[in-house]
Amino acid sequence: MPAIACALSTSARPAKRPYARRQPDKTVLYELVREHLESFLEEGRRRSAHGEGYPAYVERTFRSFLTCGVMACGCAKLRCAECGHEMFVAVRGVLMQG
Repeated sequence: MPAIACALSTSARPAKRPYARRQPDKTVLYELVREHLESFLEEGRRRSAHGEGYPAYVERTFRSFLTCGVMACGCAKLRCAECGHEMFVAVRGVLMQG
């Protein structure tokens, strides 16, 4: 695994901006999807000709969105090889599922 240099390392190029963890679960879109996904999918099944609803990839994409950026759904620990600074970075839940 390649080492990374962090903003705290003296030999690293200065970071243009410090890392700020994205928090998609704090957005209006996330809340909208979380609260209405099941009724949205059910309505799609109800309205489709054969009761199948939306294509499977649509449901997978929405469910993956709900796990994206959530540390409990997958994260990586990064360590600077020079100064030893460590931090956790959330990874998309879909990567952890295979």
